[in-house]
Amino acid sequence: MMLLAKLSTTLLVGITSFICLGVVVHTFWGGLVDPTWGVLRSILGCAVIVSGALTVRYLWTRGSGSAVQFRAVAAGLVLLGAASLINAVSVARVTGDWEYYIITMGLALICQGMLTVWISWKLTPKEA
Repeated sequence: MMLLAKLSTTLLVGITSFICLGVVVHTFWGGLVDPTWGVLRSILGCAVIVSGALTVRYLWTRGSGSAVQFRAVAAGLVLLGAASLINAVSVARVTGDWEYYIITMGLALICQGMLTVWISWKLTPKEA
């Protein structure tokens, strides 16, 4: 069961990192109108990619860091995924254009964060 959870989380890391890499590349070469949004998108995209790399490192190597700090990073991923879902719905309500890749990324970030929190609780030894 734990191997399946690790593999699922690794797959979600790959999906979210790939989508964020596409968003960052599109931001630099897509001719974004407002540079403030471009910088924010790039920072958040890079943060998701780095947290994905840390997630894979934590899942597949034992003793690679504090579980409490890692749970905070995973909870941040859940919040970032929820924020991206809210943003996608609000943009769709204003423009009528549903950005399905953002909805997919938001759901994948939420699932990735929740699975990572669950795995980190299962991997840590019970403290007396």
